[in-house]
This record gives sequence, structure tokens and C-alpha cells, in this order.
Amino acid sequence: MKNILYLLCFGLFFSTPLSAQQDTAVEEIKELLGGTTAVAVYNTFIAIGMAADLYLSHQDNQEIAQMLAEEQIDMAENMHLMFTETLSKNAAAFSENDIYFLHGVVETFEALESFAKVASEWMQNPQSAEHMEKYDQQREIAWQLVGDLLGLDEE
Repeated sequence: MKNILYLLCFGLFFSTPLSAQQDTAVEEIKELLGGTTAVAVYNTFIAIGMAADLYLSHQDNQEIAQMLAEEQIDMAENMHLMFTETLSKNAAAFSENDIYFLHGVVETFEALESFAKVASEWMQNPQSAEHMEKYDQQREIAWQLVGDLLGLDEE
């Protein structure tokens, strides 16, 4: 009986630090994913704009510019779907702040997807004032969400 008591005490003593270590590891992983997400959001926005700039400035690279815009549509769509699925399947595992952030990520990737789509449409119809206006509007919407998510307006 005495051995069982020692084993229980031994188990309790070592399980607490392990749990604390796991909590710390989970928080560090959340921070890592948040940072990686920030880079993905920012770089997606930049890549879409660069594709449009490439289209305008280099007549011989217009096909490449169109391909870059199309790739960004797919990437943004995949990211927004992955975050949506993760959030819906695992909502109970996240804090209220995590859920708020993840909803912001989903909304931002949806806006980036729309931005890439209107950029692609504009490239297919570069003379269209309507497409150019949609591009500018969606660029502003996407940038506002990127800035809000990354706290760029606060600096």
C-alpha cells in the first residue's frame, strides 16, 4: 500500500510540470501559427498587387502575371477553407481570442481571394473601367482587413 501511495505522489509530482510544459508548447505553437498566418496574409496581398503591376508594366509577361493572379485565387481559397474547417471542427479547443483571430483570418483570406479574382478579371479586360474600379475597391477592402488583422493601423 505504501508503494502505491509513493507511486501516486510520484505521478502527481511529475504530471503537473508536463501539463504546464504542454500548455506552454500549445501557446508557442499558436504564436507560431499566428506569425505564419500573418506572413501568408501579407504576402498574398503583395503577390496579387505585384501580378497586376507586372501585367501593366511588362507586355511580354502578361501571361505570367495572369498565372500568378490565378495561383493566388487558389491559394487564398485553400487557406480560407482550411481555417474555416479547423475552426468549425475544433472551436471548443480555442479561447475566445483565438476564435476572434481565426474568424478574422477567414474573412481576410476571403477578401484576398476576391481581390485576386477581380485582378484576374481586370487582366482579361484591361480597358474596362468597371473592372479597374472593382480591382481598386477590392484592393482597399483586402488591405483594410490585412491591416486590421495584423494591427498595422496601430503602429
